[in-house]
Amino acid sequence: MAARKVLVADDDETTLFVLGTVLDLEDFEVTLVADGDAALSALLAAPSDAAVLDHAMPGRTGLEVIEALRADDRTSTLPVVLLSGVDRDSLPADPLAAGADGYVSKPFSPLHLIELLQQLMDDRSRR
Repeated sequence: MAARKVLVADDDETTLFVLGTVLDLEDFEVTLVADGDAALSALLAAPSDAAVLDHAMPGRTGLEVIEALRADDRTSTLPVVLLSGVDRDSLPADPLAAGADGYVSKPFSPLHLIELLQQLMDDRSRR
């Protein structure tokens, strides 16, 4: 089975390193980017199986990237998890109502995030 492709976007180098390492150990093919504009460009340019987006990033926020992904036929069903150090109730919009498939608060368990990603990708492949 081919490795599942996951894009991770976060402006925090430590978060990128941790997620890149853990996802790689779980045999995911990982693309790491540091801002929302790069995330959107990469996801529109090359297919991915899922995305993990920080909310507060330079360029577009995670919610703005999700809005753009949902508006494009190529990425409208892409499983997306929003990460944020901000309490969910403090975000400008509810992440799930805005199109995210999952929400994870920082600090987070990388293993929980991997389980969530696997579940979302498995659910998508069953459709």
